[in-house]
Amino acid sequence: MKKFTLVILCSFCTLLLFAQNGNGLIEVTDLLKIKTAGNITVNKEGSKAAFTVTSIEALPTSKSDYRYVTQLYSIDLAKGAKPVQLTHAKESASSPAWSPDGSQLAFVR
Repeated sequence: MKKFTLVILCSFCTLLLFAQNGNGLIEVTDLLKIKTAGNITVNKEGSKAAFTVTSIEALPTSKSDYRYVTQLYSIDLAKGAKPVQLTHAKESASSPAWSPDGSQLAFVR
């Protein structure tokens, strides 16, 4: 019985390998699709959260130069809403911090 289970398991794993899409290799431009969340902070009541999202952007002046850009997002946890992007500038935003009463958000530009 153990051998039969092992054969079935190996056959299933082999099928999974064939199901993989192996057509394209990873390219440098694929890194532009990666976004990283960080610096998560929640207000005192626990109803709102702020966080940063860092992405890689190509420089408009050169096709081979890239830079990291960090933008600030906020989300209403009480309503379960979607995150809202608060900054849209070329400069990065970092270190979000809520005011003591939780009504205002400060960050470093």
